[in-house]
Amino acid sequence: MVNAASPQRQIYPAHGAARLPVVVAVTLVGFFIQVLLAYLLPLYFPARGMPRDAWETYGFYSILAWIAGSPLAGALGNHLGERITWALGLVIFIFGVLLAYLLHGDSTLAGAGLIAAASLLGIASALIWIGSISLTQVVPERQRGLANSLMMASMGFGGTFAPLAGGLSVAAGSRRWGTEGAERFSLPLLLIVVLAGLCAILLWGWGQQASHGTEAVVETRGISWLEALSIARAPVFLWIILPLSLLSSTLFQATNIYLPYRAGEGHIGLIRGADDHGWNMLLMVGNFMQLIGGLLVGLLAGRRLSIRIAALILAAFAAFGLGIGLAPSAWSLFIACALFEMTRQFVRWLQTGYVSELVPARVRSTAIGLSVMLSGLGAMLFTFVMRRVQSPNSPDFLPWLPFVVAASIGAVGVTWLLVVKKPEKE
Repeated sequence: MVNAASPQRQIYPAHGAARLPVVVAVTLVGFFIQVLLAYLLPLYFPARGMPRDAWETYGFYSILAWIAGSPLAGALGNHLGERITWALGLVIFIFGVLLAYLLHGDSTLAGAGLIAAASLLGIASALIWIGSISLTQVVPERQRGLANSLMMASMGFGGTFAPLAGGLSVAAGSRRWGTEGAERFSLPLLLIVVLAGLCAILLWGWGQQASHGTEAVVETRGISWLEALSIARAPVFLWIILPLSLLSSTLFQATNIYLPYRAGEGHIGLIRGADDHGWNMLLMVGNFMQLIGGLLVGLLAGRRLSIRIAALILAAFAAFGLGIGLAPSAWSLFIACALFEMTRQFVRWLQTGYVSELVPARVRSTAIGLSVMLSGLGAMLFTFVMRRVQSPNSPDFLPWLPFVVAASIGAVGVTWLLVVKKPEKE
């Protein structure tokens, strides 16, 4: 698949195996702050006087930046190391949060500021995700399943308590500044910035073991970026990542963008304007189920997974996504979200850890980067189309429609895996 050049001796700072306690801790806190931001922004935008479609616009440009950031993250991971890539993503994340905090609907620069903030956070998310999942694979083979399971579980654990912390901190801000002001969001946004900075420092300094003092001398095979990207020509690799990354991405994006609009519908009533009436509980349940799903991922990671099982996981993912769109009440929405978020962890692993097992270790970051880039491309195209079909600013907006469309595309991915003949390996 990739022709390697002759081995070369290279020196990298602290370029040994990943320190799992540090990786798990940073993953837990890092996902805590990302979920906290996802909880806050659908409430913060209305409080700042932003239009109703601000959250959809944010989601579109953040996924567009994700696409650009994915190959960048893969290249940085190959040449600078996953640890540095991950830490750099956290630093960029801080600047994105600070810019989002400055947004105001009355400003003439509100639209440009929203796009800039979304772009920074999208690039940061790509670097964080690819750097973290790739670094998690830098462990002895016998620990691969444990490492993947711990990472996915820590994501769920960190995300479970983020909405609760967000709700409590916003309530504290309401007592200090009043229930109508956007200032009540200052405390949780400041908390995000501080925690992201601490995670970057911890990861940069102690994220990997060193074989010889503070430096490790490792045998590597020198390959160019173009050689690493040549894995995209492998038929087996393409056959796997097209349905698992490109076609499944619509389900991720439908929930990421349109779940707040579903929660805000009158018969659901979990969001009313800038006020939380159960939105934090919905996210808490979903992220707790991600914790459960993350623990279960360990049963699959590091093993040879059949295509039928991958197709079954994707089919369940599509069915639960459809359930979110068609839920007739708040309780049924809770159940559909819980099942969807548990399955999300398996699909995340399929797109990253499973895909990385198909290529040589030296192009692991590039393979994951390409898979995530395709996922971002599918999500961007999906959002582009949905934004032209209807607008959240319209009184005729149908929040359930994106979920029906996304589930239909996911069903195409299932059919692909079960019907299209697997190509021969090169």
